[in-house]
Amino acid sequence: MNNVKSNNFFKYVLMNLDHSFDNKILNKYDDQIIKETIDNNLEQHVKDVVKSNTSRDLTAEELDKIMKEVYDIPTEDYWLGDISTSKDTLLAIADKIYKAASNKAKDRAEAATSRI
Repeated sequence: MNNVKSNNFFKYVLMNLDHSFDNKILNKYDDQIIKETIDNNLEQHVKDVVKSNTSRDLTAEELDKIMKEVYDIPTEDYWLGDISTSKDTLLAIADKIYKAASNKAKDRAEAATSRI
């Protein structure tokens, strides 16, 4: 939302504080701000995860490209390939995180069963 629209909205709210103003407008505005905030924070979190889990030194432009574009998997890669060897960075990182969490869960389960 640009500054002109937001300034007009705040003027509207301030002018109508004495009166009963329409809560639907306020709630719709709040929902939009919350959605934009969540989207921005989620995108930044995924970028941070990609940076920390890849050995490549990625620029901001490369990170944006990774976030907006995906690698189209050819048929032979679909049938013969592996997620961890995928050319799609996000897919490979998701596989790496899944395998690490799976191994951690297996280790915990083994530790718990060895105590029994």
